[in-house]
Amino acid sequence: MTATYCVDEITLDSDRITEKKDPFWGDVTVFHDVVIASEIVQPYLDGLAYKSRGELEAYTPTVDGRWVMTGKHPDDGIISDRSQIHGRTVNPRYCKNLIDPKTLRPNRHGVRADVEIFNDRISADMLENMVKGVKKDVSIGFFFTKDANAGVVADGVFKGTQYDYIQTNMFHDHLAAGIDQGRCPSPYCGLGADAVKQRLTGDPFAGFSNFAECESKIRDENPDLTDEQVAAICGKLKSEHEDDIVEDTLLSDLKNKIHELLRDEIESIKGEKLGKKEENVGDWWRRIEWGTDENRPIFNNLTGDVQTLIIEAGLCPDCKGGDGECEEGYHMSEEGECVPDEEEEEEMEDMSPEEETPVEETVDVKVKTKTDPYDVLARFDALKNGV
Repeated sequence: MTATYCVDEITLDSDRITEKKDPFWGDVTVFHDVVIASEIVQPYLDGLAYKSRGELEAYTPTVDGRWVMTGKHPDDGIISDRSQIHGRTVNPRYCKNLIDPKTLRPNRHGVRADVEIFNDRISADMLENMVKGVKKDVSIGFFFTKDANAGVVADGVFKGTQYDYIQTNMFHDHLAAGIDQGRCPSPYCGLGADAVKQRLTGDPFAGFSNFAECESKIRDENPDLTDEQVAAICGKLKSEHEDDIVEDTLLSDLKNKIHELLRDEIESIKGEKLGKKEENVGDWWRRIEWGTDENRPIFNNLTGDVQTLIIEAGLCPDCKGGDGECEEGYHMSEEGECVPDEEEEEEMEDMSPEEETPVEETVDVKVKTKTDPYDVLARFDALKNGV
């Protein structure tokens, strides 16, 4: 399964702040007992995500000793340069007694940590604004695996709440503190997480490789813009990008559906034509109107078996054949063929008594051989076309 990177934004709780000395980092300001994540069903771009109690408990140890950056997220999405280190998260613990802001009962589960800010690594104005709550928003960046099995929360504060997927295998990367805008429902978080922002890595839009790059470039090109205005611009670009994706997906689905329908229709037509071809091979005689005067002579020269098929199919109600009989106006010749009665009568009238000879020697009877069915069909088409 693929790990996904995203950020969750929360509010910095500055009720408990202390100072200490670190042998390496020097003066340190510590924000204590900050809720960095909690059990919640949270809206993401791809649906409602559920942070379960079990997953949060397993996630807790990954928070310890991870770096903090102030003012913004790293341009690359993750902290990869020493200059980006402005603090760290320490002493993470999984808690089962967080206050539920709706009921004020201590029955909510989540993760607390102490946030240490290295005073010499940030500006004095930034530190003052964080302490006074002016720059109170924070955002955690973490990886997770998407378990796309929708369901309903079985118990706890969010019991009965539906979700689209569960965030599993959560792994903490960093914390961005002192940012201007966070989207977490602050009653649920102190320095916690949860009003999801766009993914920072592997999510290109509007010519930017990710959301952090968009913020960085817009800020560099427009230094007078506030961080909130920069985020609003990138959010707008991202929103339009997502709308385009939805539209493209709908168009693609429609195109595939049209292709599918056309393919089915073509296959149906091909099947019908094949059926007709197969029918033409064995049942060619069904296509001819045998009851017409022009086709009656052809019928008379067919084999008895074919004549019987035509008669039994009702394609020539007045015809007779197949049993040695001829229709009215025709008689069976010695050669076993139905010939017109008047033809023999005319020939007999032309003969004198002295010239009487055996019929088979003097009567000019045209001997017609049995016709192949395909030749018959060709003759029929020739008659129809006036050839």
